[in-house]
Amino acid sequence: MRSRIVRGALLVLLAATSASCGGEGPDPVQDALARERAAAHFRVRNDLARAEIAPLLAREDATADDLVLAAMIELVDGKMTECRALLARAEKADPRSAGAAYLLGQVAMQDGDFEGALPHFEKAYELAPEDLPTRLSLAQARFETGDEARAEELYRSVVDVGLENGGIWYATGVFRMARLLTIAGREKEAEAFNELWASFVKRGASAPDFVQMSQGELAKVRPPKPSGNAVQKPVAPRFRPAQKLSPSSRMRASSFPGTSTGISGPT
Repeated sequence: MRSRIVRGALLVLLAATSASCGGEGPDPVQDALARERAAAHFRVRNDLARAEIAPLLAREDATADDLVLAAMIELVDGKMTECRALLARAEKADPRSAGAAYLLGQVAMQDGDFEGALPHFEKAYELAPEDLPTRLSLAQARFETGDEARAEELYRSVVDVGLENGGIWYATGVFRMARLLTIAGREKEAEAFNELWASFVKRGASAPDFVQMSQGELAKVRPPKPSGNAVQKPVAPRFRPAQKLSPSSRMRASSFPGTSTGISGPT
C-alpha cells in the first residue's frame, strides 16, 4: 500500500515538473507538414496557406524563412502593411536572410521606389551573388536610377550563363538586354537579342509574371526539403595484422583435420 502511494506521488511530481518546464517543444515533423501544406495552398487558397503558417509565426523565435513565406502570401494578396511587418521581423530574426533582402527590394520596386530598392538588392547580391533573379532585379533598379552601365553588366552576366543553366532567368536577361539596348539607341546591337527572344516566344516562352519575379529563387514558396537521417559514408573495414605462427605452433595446428598451416581459407 505504502509503495503505491509513493509511486503515485512521484507521478504527480513528474507531471508538475513537465508542466512547469513548458511542456513539449515544437514538433519538427508537424512544422514541416505545415510548411508543405502552406506551399501547396499558395496562390490557390491563400487563406488556407495563411492559416497553415500562422502557428509557426506566433512563436517568438519564428524563422526568417517562415516569415518570408508569410510575407509572400501577403504580397500576392496586396496586403503591403502586413508584408512589410513580416519582412521586418524576418530581418530581425536573421540579418543575413537573402530572401528577406530580395523581397524587400521587390516591395520597394512595387512602390516605384527604385532608389529605396537598391540597398536591398545590393545586400541580396552580396549574400547570394550567383542568384540570377537577384542580378536581374538589381540591374532593373540600376537602370531605373540612371546607372545604365552597371545594369548592362548585370544583364550580360545573366545571359552569359546560357539557356541550359539559366532557364527562364536567362530568357528574361535576353529580353531585358534587347530593351536596354533599344532604349539606349543601340538598335544594331539589340537585333541579335530581339531575334533570340522572338525564337523563345515562338516556342511558348514568356517573361516571368509579377509573382514569379517577386519570389525569384530566394523568396520562392516551395515545400521544405526532405530531411532525415544522413547516410554515413562507407568506411573500409580494418583488420588486425595476421598472427605469425612459430614452427611449433604450425606443427600443432596441422594436427587438426583439413588444415596444413593452422589458418583455413574460405570454403
